[in-house]
Amino acid sequence: MSNFCRVFAVALGRRALGNTSAGSRQLGSRAVGRSGYFPVRAVPVTSGASSPILPLVVSARNLPLCSVSTNLNDGQVPKDFLAGLTKVIAETLNKPEKSIYASVATSVRMFKNGSDGPTAVIEIWSIGVFDAEHNKKYAKDIFQYVTKELKNIPEDRIVLLFHPLQAEDAGHLIYLSSKM
Repeated sequence: MSNFCRVFAVALGRRALGNTSAGSRQLGSRAVGRSGYFPVRAVPVTSGASSPILPLVVSARNLPLCSVSTNLNDGQVPKDFLAGLTKVIAETLNKPEKSIYASVATSVRMFKNGSDGPTAVIEIWSIGVFDAEHNKKYAKDIFQYVTKELKNIPEDRIVLLFHPLQAEDAGHLIYLSSKM
């Protein structure tokens, strides 16, 4: 249990009740494993007293999710851009490449810094990896790849947003774990 933690949530309130393992840290009422790995499993159990408790252990291997929006047309984005971006994200965030969802929307009407010149917004959502200490390295690695591949977009016209998620924010994982 050193590489994951189990978050016990009250079925309706989702209030964490405890049981984090070594290698995990408690963040308020939520626990996050250092490895980012949470096996997918949900089994209803009964607490000794009153309400049923649902152990919610969700897999961060089913994330990150990356969305790129740009006003470049499809021909200006290399065909292998997403494959390369997925590889960079996997290496940078220490996530399995096969677990990353990525999309690019081209020819989006965008306006930044008073201009409709070439621009991009990159958003990445993930469980248990984003924090002030690591985000600088993540940004550097991702910016290096994006500026190399999307040569038409100057660095100051790229917006990169990291969205930290809690396990209970990943509705698809909650749904899939309920089917087990």
